[in-house]
Amino acid sequence: MKKVFMFILLVCCLTMMGCGRIKENNEPENFKYEYGVFLNADSSYISKMSDYRQIVIDVSFFTAEDVEKIHNRGQKVYTYLNVGSLEAFRDYYSRYSNLCLDEYENWEDEKWVDVSKKEWQEHVISLANEYSDKGIDGFFIDNCDVYYQYPKSEIFDGLTAMLRQIHKINPNVIINGGDTFVTEYMDLYQTASDIMSGVNQECVFTAIDFSDSDFGRSTEENFRYFESYIEKCAADNMDVYLLEYTTDMNLIGEIRDYCEKNNYLFYISSSIDLE
Repeated sequence: MKKVFMFILLVCCLTMMGCGRIKENNEPENFKYEYGVFLNADSSYISKMSDYRQIVIDVSFFTAEDVEKIHNRGQKVYTYLNVGSLEAFRDYYSRYSNLCLDEYENWEDEKWVDVSKKEWQEHVISLANEYSDKGIDGFFIDNCDVYYQYPKSEIFDGLTAMLRQIHKINPNVIINGGDTFVTEYMDLYQTASDIMSGVNQECVFTAIDFSDSDFGRSTEENFRYFESYIEKCAADNMDVYLLEYTTDMNLIGEIRDYCEKNNYLFYISSSIDLE
C-alpha cells in the first residue's frame, strides 16, 4: 500500500470510527482505542491523540520533550521510518535523489530508492538512531515493498541489513506491508523475529480506487492472500495490526469482529485525505 503518512492525519480519525479495540467499562485504563496512526500530526496535536494506547507518528515533527509528554499519559510511541522510498518534502531529498529508481505509482513527489546502496543504508540507520534518541518505543517501517517492485538479491540484502540494524537499536519493529520481502525472509530463515515484532497490513478488507479517491471492498482473492500473510506473521509470534479505509458501517463491523476474534488491532480511516 503505503503511505500512511500522506493521509493519516487527525480530527477525522479522532472523531470518526474508532480504531482499535474499544475499551470495556471494567477496564481501568484511560484509553478508548488501542491503536492510532497520525503521520501528518505535529506537537500541536498531542492533546488530540490522547485516546489511543499506541500511536504511530512521524517523530521528525516532534521533540524528545513532546515524546515525554505522550509517555506521561501512559501511551506508547512508534515512529514512521521510510526505508524504501524517498519523499520530495524531506530536507535530505536532494542528497539522495541520485539513488532513486522510479516513480512511486499513485504518490506524487515520491520515488523508489535503491536500498542496496551503502550511503542510503547509513542514512536510514542514522535516522533510526536520531529518532531513538527522542525516546520512542519502536519503529513503524514503510516501503519494504521496494523488494516487490525490484525483486533482486541486492535489494533483499539491503533491506535485510537495515532491518537487522534497526532491530538492534530497538526490537519493537512493525513492518507496514512488505509481504513479498517478509515472506521470503521467513522462508529463508524460518523466522523474522530478528528483524520485526509486528506487521501492519493495509486493505485486508478494503480497497482504494486512486482514480477517484473512493473506497470499496477487497476482492476475495486479495483478502485470502493477505489473511494468509498475517496468519503466517501471527504464527511467528508477531503482533498484527490492520489499517483499513471505509465508511461502510457493515464492513466496519466485520473488521471489528474479525480483529477481536483473532486478537488483532485495527485502525479505520474514513477518507484517503482525511478532510
